Amino acid sequence: MEKMQELLNRMAMEFPGFLAGAIVDKHEGLTIVESKLDEEFEISITAAYSVELVRAQKRSLEALGLEDEDPIDVFSFTKNYIFISKPLGDTPFYLHLVLKRSKAVLGLVFAFLKKYDRLLTEAAREWQEA
Repeated sequence: MEKMQELLNRMAMEFPGFLAGAIVDKHEGLTIVESKLDEEFEISITAAYSVELVRAQKRSLEALGLEDEDPIDVFSFTKNYIFISKPLGDTPFYLHLVLKRSKAVLGLVFAFLKKYDRLLTEAAREWQEA
């Protein structure tokens, strides 16, 4: 768990517009670890609700007869925020991020997501096996 926490803390410093991030159990919506730059922001609430988005995406693929497809990323945008939910490989976890839209640069966000996806997936697997 410490490695996942360290990685989230590094993400907070690298991602432009980072407000908060969490590693979430994709079955229960429980936050495993979190990092936030605004202590008042309740990332566990947005993370818990985002599990419904991940489930809905999976159900929509199944309804289309695409059961073999796995959801990759769910992006939601509001006037002020970007919400990202990204499954971590074959683990039962996903990454949930909240970014300030006015400061986020999507090209950099995609680049950093690619970088951290592998690292977080490895850390989640190690934690599961421990």
